[in-house]
Amino acid sequence: MQRRLKCRMKNLRLKFIAALVYLASHGGIVGAVDSTPCPGHEALVISDNVRAACTLNMPESKVECKKLITELSNVESPTTQQKYDLAAAMYDLADFSVHSESDELRSRGDTLLRSLHEEHPTDTTLLWKLHLYADENKSIDFLRRILQVAPNCSKVRNYLLVDLGFTTSFLDDPQIREDTRAEISHHIDAGYDLATEKMWKIRFGSMSFESLLDAGHMERARRLHERLFRELDIENLTYDDASREDNLEAICDYSAFALRFTKYCLDAIEQSLAIDVAQGGPLGDDVVLAIKVLGLALTLTDPGSSLDKFNHPANEKEYDFGSFPFFPQEAVVYAIRLGDMILGVPIALHTLELHRANYIHSDNTQRQILQEMLKVRPDDEEIQDAVASYR
Repeated sequence: MQRRLKCRMKNLRLKFIAALVYLASHGGIVGAVDSTPCPGHEALVISDNVRAACTLNMPESKVECKKLITELSNVESPTTQQKYDLAAAMYDLADFSVHSESDELRSRGDTLLRSLHEEHPTDTTLLWKLHLYADENKSIDFLRRILQVAPNCSKVRNYLLVDLGFTTSFLDDPQIREDTRAEISHHIDAGYDLATEKMWKIRFGSMSFESLLDAGHMERARRLHERLFRELDIENLTYDDASREDNLEAICDYSAFALRFTKYCLDAIEQSLAIDVAQGGPLGDDVVLAIKVLGLALTLTDPGSSLDKFNHPANEKEYDFGSFPFFPQEAVVYAIRLGDMILGVPIALHTLELHRANYIHSDNTQRQILQEMLKVRPDDEEIQDAVASYR
């Protein structure tokens, strides 16, 4: 359990890198322990039977997982895939075993992993696994090694920045050594230059921008902002073609808000909704996610707060927009505009997914929307339950 906790804690720290609270909304760096960290590069992936028996359905499938481990352990000349499946299964079972059995399973898994790594030194999944189960210093070395093999692996570079101690105050933080400061700067710049996805370019660009602001380098921050706006072609992102999902994900990300691109997220949502409504629906998952991310950014000022305690954003005194990036006085305008867009969607196209993504409207407005949805679909039990939850 301790090793799985380590993985989860790393995912948790990632959510808050550079105050990018909503990173997880777009999928964490690696959703599951076995996920491929660097798509497009050499990487082992566990077989479906191992995933089903040992990864996804534990502890209910514990008996099946033990049986699978026994079968794989008895293979006389196991293939690389079988060795990796066995190691992965043992790690998963260890999390649900008593202490002595757990230690033995992890020890066997460690031995197999190291053996596989010697045979396949550039496999990014093996390097990632070794990173997860290593102590802190060696863990960072494995991340560095992944980037040597896959320099365009933005997710791993982001993770390395977390482990190096990146915060937006790193440029003048006396607790950070000069060599570490230089390495952080290098990885932010390299991350931006080598990223193949616009979303990641925005995230690394935001790190540079926020760090310059934090250090008081306003003129440098202004020039960087102008360069990023121009290079990323923010004004000309399109939402009526195959690039829509990627562009929405990039422009409606907390990093984009930190770069003061919030208006362009609102424009993107408006254009995307107009297209979907004109076509008679359904609303795309991409625009619903964008609504959720922006709504969270506009309302979630305290990660420990309950969102349902907030009132309608038109009542500014009921909100604390102080933590919204750079322009708190505009946040209420953004919130009202987003709320109006949601209300502008025909009731026939409203879904529970949109309802769950709507962090802007008050409970009363939410209930009214659900009641209108129920008039259109009176036999929908899920909508009935949602309406009842407000009573």
